Amino acid sequence: MSHYLAIAAVRGIRSREPTVSAASILDLFDGLVELGVLAGPDAEVDGIRRADLENIEARFPASLVQKLWRVGEQSPYARQLGLIIGSRVNLRAMGMISNVTRFADTLGEVIVISARHAAVMSEVENIRSVAQASGVKIVYEITPPEYRLDNAIDRSMAAGVSWARHLTGRPLMPLATTFRHTVSDQAPYRAIFGDAVSFGQAEDAILVAHEDLTLPVISSNPYVKAVLASRLAEQSNGLMRRTTLEGEVRRIIGNALQDPLLSSDYVANQLNMSRQTLHRKLRKESCTYQSLLLAVRKEKAHHYLKNGVSKMDELSALLGFSEPSAFFKAFRSWYDTTPGKFEGRGS
Repeated sequence: MSHYLAIAAVRGIRSREPTVSAASILDLFDGLVELGVLAGPDAEVDGIRRADLENIEARFPASLVQKLWRVGEQSPYARQLGLIIGSRVNLRAMGMISNVTRFADTLGEVIVISARHAAVMSEVENIRSVAQASGVKIVYEITPPEYRLDNAIDRSMAAGVSWARHLTGRPLMPLATTFRHTVSDQAPYRAIFGDAVSFGQAEDAILVAHEDLTLPVISSNPYVKAVLASRLAEQSNGLMRRTTLEGEVRRIIGNALQDPLLSSDYVANQLNMSRQTLHRKLRKESCTYQSLLLAVRKEKAHHYLKNGVSKMDELSALLGFSEPSAFFKAFRSWYDTTPGKFEGRGS
C-alpha cells in the first residue's frame, strides 16, 4: 500500500479527492517554518509533520495544502506569503518535475516538461503554454475553484520565475505578467516580475520572450534527464489511470482551448491512444468529445464573465472560437440570453 493510500485508509479520505505531491507540500511546510509561522519540523498540521513529507513520491490530499495556507494567513506575512515562499529555491524539497527539469537542455524544454506533467506536482493545478508573437505565454490555473487561493497562484508564478533564473544563471525578467486578483501594494510583485505586471486581468500568466526559451540550462545532462524522465512519465501515467477518461479529456481541452490544433485527434495523441479508441472509451462513459468541448467552453464562459471579461472578441479567443459570432451563437444556446445580459444579472 502506498504512503498516500495508507493515509487515506486511516482518515477515510475520498479516493477521488485531488492530490498533491509530498515535495510540493514539503516546500510550503519549510517556508512556513523559515518564516516562524510553524514552530519547527516537528510542528503538526492536520496530523502531518515534516518527516511524513520526505518521501517525495508520496501524495497527500489537496485539502492539506489549503490548511497550510490558512495557517500562514494568520501570520504577519499573510498577503505576501505566496511571493516569499515562491521566490525561494528550496533544493531540499525538489519533486520529480524539478529533478527532471534541472537536467533539461533549454528553458523552453523546462516549460514543456512542467506543463505536460503539472498534475504530478498537483492535480488541482494546470499549466499551459500558448504561443504569442513575442514569445510564449504560460498560463496558471487552479481548479476546481474552491482550491484557488491568491497566495497559491503567487507562489506558483514566483516559483516559475525563480526556478528559471536558477536553472539558467540569468537574471531573467518576464515580458509581461498578469494576475486575476487585485492588490493594494504592487511593489513586492514588481520586485519579482518587473514593471510590466498588471492585476484584475482575465488570466494568471507570464509572457516569456522567444530568445529566453533557447537559453541553456547550466546543469543540463541528457543521460540523467532521460533516466528521471522515465520515472516522471510513470508517475504521470499512474495519476491518469486513477481518473476517469472524461475528467482527463476535460482537463486537456481546458488547457488547449486557444490552440488551433485542438481536436479529438489532438486529445487522443495526448492520451497515447488512437482517435477511434478515444471515441469508443468516451461512449462507455456516456459522453463524446464534442459534448465535453461544449461543456468546458460553457463553464469557462461563465467563469470569465464572472471575473470581468466581457469583450466579445476576447471571450471568443479565450474559448477557442474562430470568430465572435460563433461564440455569441453558442452562448445563446447555453444560457438563452446574450453575454451582456448574462453578466448584468450577476449569475
